Amino acid sequence: MRRSPVTRSKLYGCWSLAAICCLLLSFPNPQSAIRNPQSKNPQSVVAATTAVRRALLVGISKYQRGRGGMDWDDLNSEPDVDSLREVLIARFQFRAEDIKVLKSGAETTHRAIVETFRRFLVEQTKPGDIAYFHYSGHGGQVPDTDVPGNPSVGDELDGLDEGLIPSDYVSKDDGSKTIRDDELGILLDELKRRQPANVTVSVDSCFSGTVTRSGRFKVRGQRWTGASPRVSATATRGGGAEESAGGFLSRGEAAAKGYVVISATRHDELASEYEDEHGTVRGLLSYALVKALSEATPETTYRDIFERINEEMSADNGEQNPQLEGDLDKVLLSGVALAPQSYFPVVVNSDGDITLQAGALQGMTEGSRFALFPPGTRSFAPATPQTRAATGDGSDGKGVAPLAEAVIVRLGSTTAALKLSDEAVAGGIKPEHVHTARAVETLHRYGDNRLRVALHGFATHARADELARLLRALPLVRHVSAAGDAWDVRLCEGRCPDEKNEKKTAATVAAVVEAGAVVLQREDGSVVATATSGARQPEEIKNALEGEARWRFINALVNRNPHSKIRIEMRVVAVEVELDKASGLVNKILRDKELRQTDGGRLEFSEGEHVMVELRNTGASDAFVTVLDLQNDGSINPLWPHPEVPKAQENKIPADRRWHRLPWPFVFRIEKPYGREIYKAIATDAPADFSPLLDKKFLRRSMDAAQQKAAATPLGQLLQAAADGQPSTRAAGVNPSDWATANAIFFVKPHP
Repeated sequence: MRRSPVTRSKLYGCWSLAAICCLLLSFPNPQSAIRNPQSKNPQSVVAATTAVRRALLVGISKYQRGRGGMDWDDLNSEPDVDSLREVLIARFQFRAEDIKVLKSGAETTHRAIVETFRRFLVEQTKPGDIAYFHYSGHGGQVPDTDVPGNPSVGDELDGLDEGLIPSDYVSKDDGSKTIRDDELGILLDELKRRQPANVTVSVDSCFSGTVTRSGRFKVRGQRWTGASPRVSATATRGGGAEESAGGFLSRGEAAAKGYVVISATRHDELASEYEDEHGTVRGLLSYALVKALSEATPETTYRDIFERINEEMSADNGEQNPQLEGDLDKVLLSGVALAPQSYFPVVVNSDGDITLQAGALQGMTEGSRFALFPPGTRSFAPATPQTRAATGDGSDGKGVAPLAEAVIVRLGSTTAALKLSDEAVAGGIKPEHVHTARAVETLHRYGDNRLRVALHGFATHARADELARLLRALPLVRHVSAAGDAWDVRLCEGRCPDEKNEKKTAATVAAVVEAGAVVLQREDGSVVATATSGARQPEEIKNALEGEARWRFINALVNRNPHSKIRIEMRVVAVEVELDKASGLVNKILRDKELRQTDGGRLEFSEGEHVMVELRNTGASDAFVTVLDLQNDGSINPLWPHPEVPKAQENKIPADRRWHRLPWPFVFRIEKPYGREIYKAIATDAPADFSPLLDKKFLRRSMDAAQQKAAATPLGQLLQAAADGQPSTRAAGVNPSDWATANAIFFVKPHP
């Protein structure tokens, strides 16, 4: 069985339970002999009292001019720069007058962008200032030839410059207006000579994508499609520089020159757009970046923010991998982030509308409930409105009782509409009583986990009707019209448009169509599964759709509520082991190995390597942790505790801020499937073991008392609803102060 602690993650080996019991009794705790990897120690935060924080944000949406294939597609970049501007002002103390946003056609020409960069960022920067440049729009490649506008010729090994596509581009095949990587490099050099304390660049585009729209959403760039460029002799003799992971810089350039670059994707992948919870289409990197910045603290490093971005993007598009280049452990924007508040402000307008100053980008959901406390409250009592007898600001430690309770009835990107509870209204509370109140979430409702599934391109109405009936019978599926954009997965006969499946040839595609197979495609163009024709096809489609819905829901299950009693962190440690020659099982752990990361910050393991997991609790209460394995093929499996391994120790991680390594025999061997893999930790402040709840074969067996108790909790009901193939809307909401989550993301490669 592949997913017990007796396989990789995959616990190691194929051991009997008796053998595991013997090992638990005979082996010492391997932690005593293993050196813990060095903990990151971010630089101290320096108060930037006089430093000016200046940002130039470029978002180009309007591209098309009616010339068909010679045009770049229009994009949805304005929401990117608008939300970035908001978070820089609200969370990073940027003044509105020190943020320049370029969105219109006249503002985003080649000349306008370059001149504004020089006038606004370079010329106004003084020693110690903070500078930030963001670009959302198309990226592309142009031949690295001696033409006007190319400041450096012969520096590209592939003969192609990467660049930003301005609004006054000529055509896809004419890069004379492109802002080349060499030109941006010169601008950054000019900026660095002004001696700023920090330079950050984020680019939400790609430079080597395809000409397709990648399923439902547009791609932000494409590779060069013209004649192959002639590589200069200088480049072939070693004068050229190898590209960085993101494709826009030379390898090592960001670190060498002292700035940090966050790219939307690896240079050979696609950067796509994404529809957020409020129905707004924007760049996926920008969406994840704003959410990550909203949670930053003065101690947050670029590595921290990158991990959060990677986690968010993995929940929405498994095919897009962000890249981080430069000094990863430098404090983000020189540590000027405001510490997250433990509450959200509330405002009431003249019409009596109550608005929460947080929305979808801050993780809010419709139906979630809040306690509203008086202005100035610093300590929040877990009391009901009926106990409104406390006075003061809570500085005595006892806390202040809430004025009222309210529920989110309408959700926006950065705000939400609140409605007072019936109990509050009955008690005489009016909207004006809660003006400038402080809201603390008391019940979080997770959204509908049903997949929106559409049908596309079926030859006969009878076949389409048959599949529509199948979809309507699945609790985790919501059948939607193929004419609209709001779908997560679509079923296609034989092949879907813009299908990202390089293994299919023209011959195999024709055979699939003739055989009547059905392809399940995600909105990013990737393929979930192909259901072959025959009697088992409905079951194959059902299993694939339920697996996709379950994986998405569990992956998106995140809680970083500031009121949570526990704060859990997780990391993966590579280990060198000694194997038994006869059985191939692990005899002992020899030492820790250095982790392997790409230039873009991606953690990678090769098939056959071994890893262990470490957890740290930085909260105020002990944490009881369940670790799950979310694999690239959509499967979810328990890691720790494991239903088939006798409990050697309680799954409790004390609140001591120390790293704790999972005990023997929890050594995991890296195996297929290749691609992105996620270890997910779910921690509660009460004893709980959720390990049996995500796999039906374990649910069929009897659970012990602790597992039964965990299954009965609101969080357990939420997890079990996903496992049972039921919509999460049938499960109760969860108290955000009782639990926390953490992800460890890595990539599995074939053995070299």
